[in-house]
Amino acid sequence: MAYVIDVFRGRMEAERSWTDYMLFITFFPQLVAGPIERAPHLMEQIKKPFLNPDVLPGLILLASGFFKKLVLADRLGVYADAVFNQPAEASAPQIITATIFFGFQIYGDFSGYSDIAKGCASFFGINLMSNFRSPYLATDLGDFWRRWHISLSGWFRDYLYHPLGGNQAGQARTYFNLFLVFCLSGLWHGANWTFLLWGAWHGVGLVLQRFFQGFFKPGFFLSRGLCLLWVFAGWFIFRVNNLDDAALLLRNSVKWNFENYNLFHSLSELCLAISGIFILIMSEQKLLKDYEERIRHWSWPLRLAALFTCITALLWLGHFKGGDFIYFQF
Repeated sequence: MAYVIDVFRGRMEAERSWTDYMLFITFFPQLVAGPIERAPHLMEQIKKPFLNPDVLPGLILLASGFFKKLVLADRLGVYADAVFNQPAEASAPQIITATIFFGFQIYGDFSGYSDIAKGCASFFGINLMSNFRSPYLATDLGDFWRRWHISLSGWFRDYLYHPLGGNQAGQARTYFNLFLVFCLSGLWHGANWTFLLWGAWHGVGLVLQRFFQGFFKPGFFLSRGLCLLWVFAGWFIFRVNNLDDAALLLRNSVKWNFENYNLFHSLSELCLAISGIFILIMSEQKLLKDYEERIRHWSWPLRLAALFTCITALLWLGHFKGGDFIYFQF
């Protein structure tokens, strides 16, 4: 759709090479779950006469992606699935923990896939766009959506929000456009009321942020805290299987008991899960720029050490009984 719209708008010329066009729409690393590449960016690289493979940085990205998926996401998913799939037995501590774990699970799962896609593409000399930029370090909800699933957020901005008038048609129309776009982004994930409500939740959050920013400017830490609270509450809506389960979990959220509060049935599994979250947060605090770009400027010994560390940690700590990537279902 983006290619056809860009050609129609005159932003690019129609591609005359059938093979280049077919390679663009079927480029396998990003075909299933993104990043959603724009034709001008990817087509320009495809049409280069000589590819320049970037193998070692690609291997590091590949290993780091599998680390996020197997060490972090799949291990966190064990507990999140147990709570959300058995809502009648959950209590407030379990629900809160499962929601936090799912927030990091979906991030590790999806950003891990994006790393794997970028790593595979680099073997062919193709540089895919970055799809995540430390989203949980966002300062507000708008900043979060400039960091999370960047390719999809940009797609809805350029091909839906701006054609609707964006923020150029008055305040009321801006609020309507924001709300509508995020409702549709929720439905993009599937025809389920939970996805629609998740999109509406973020639409309302952005409208409220835009409305109050003219009257009240929270401090840095308060703004970041409110953002994370809103985002993780949204993950609760996103993860529940249906509205009945959501209602049951909300009723159980007043039960503050710690009976049968078994995390992974193993203290070591809990420690590994929390350690994975801690490592992810600390690494993203240190690597403020895109770490994909930083890798390309590392020395050869540092690259090899990073690759060896990732592979060793993956083989030693990986949870190899997980399922597919979460975004394969969308």
